[in-house]
Amino acid sequence: MPEISGIEMLNIAQKQPRNDFTKAHSQDAREGYEYNTVDYLLKPIRYERFLKAVEKVQAIVHPNAVQLPDSIRLDSENKRIYPAEIYYVESWGNYIRLFLRQETKPLVLHKTMIAMEHLLLPYGFIRCHKKYMVNSLFVGSLMDRSCMMTDGRRIQVGISYYQKVKEYFQKKED
Repeated sequence: MPEISGIEMLNIAQKQPRNDFTKAHSQDAREGYEYNTVDYLLKPIRYERFLKAVEKVQAIVHPNAVQLPDSIRLDSENKRIYPAEIYYVESWGNYIRLFLRQETKPLVLHKTMIAMEHLLLPYGFIRCHKKYMVNSLFVGSLMDRSCMMTDGRRIQVGISYYQKVKEYFQKKED
């Protein structure tokens, strides 16, 4: 903020909001906790650490909400992944392909789409086709029976899934 600092803004705020501080220097942490601070993040912020801070705020704002683990186990080798990193899932014969935010190649696993659906539905994924399941966080719009992903990809919505997908996103907008 060019005119005032975050601390100055909190000083003039009539109601103290819940907040997370992100600072470049650890010596600023003590001052931050005088302002109803939930967490303190030291720059540069790792994505995993950011997710933990978000979970803390969610636990305070929605105390009765079911807390989901921040990562899920994908296979017997204890390979774990953050659901927020998955754009979409594609069925590929007896395998599935996970298309991830930070990867150019999909992650291929020997798992069924039904097993992945049970695993990922609580994290905001929706089955949109016999072959596809999308992370609702990355669906920009629903257009021409396709999910337009925020990265520009177009994921087909099957005829039998269209009404369910349409209702899901209408509820999400409300």
